[in-house]
Amino acid sequence: MCFLPIRRRIVQRLTSIFAGALQCKTPDLSGMSWKERLESFGRFTRERTDSWIRSGKSEPDLHSRLFESAGLLGKEIRTRFRIRSFEDVLRMGRILYRTIGIDFRGMEDGRIFIRRCFFSVIYSEATCRVVSAFDKGFLYGLSGGMHLQFSRRITEGASCCEARLAGEGP
Repeated sequence: MCFLPIRRRIVQRLTSIFAGALQCKTPDLSGMSWKERLESFGRFTRERTDSWIRSGKSEPDLHSRLFESAGLLGKEIRTRFRIRSFEDVLRMGRILYRTIGIDFRGMEDGRIFIRRCFFSVIYSEATCRVVSAFDKGFLYGLSGGMHLQFSRRITEGASCCEARLAGEGP
């Protein structure tokens, strides 16, 4: 079974959601392979985020927009796939993050490790910090209210990203 059409649609959807959060035009990804779409998404999110930061606009406002938009996607997936337990959240997180080139490993105690991230060579430290609001929102919606907090990031020179998913949830 080939999952490439699904992977391409997921990247297209993420690009649209991100563009909507920033109220800008969604780039055309049609005719691109999955990897080309992923690279385009990475460049698009980096350019838009960096432009937002340079313009002097409120970084907390951008965080809120990304968190809320991604939270709706997480909630939609939670409902569609009947995510009920913390184990379901971790399993779905692993599956979905894998489709965008991220090695997401969740532990039962809430720790999350990302050993490889497609975007770590595209994003600066500042870009990653801001765009991670998207991850926080997505996992908040997917988990039904748990909060993600990063303690280490590859883009900051760490060997892996480390975070904790905790709080109210399933």
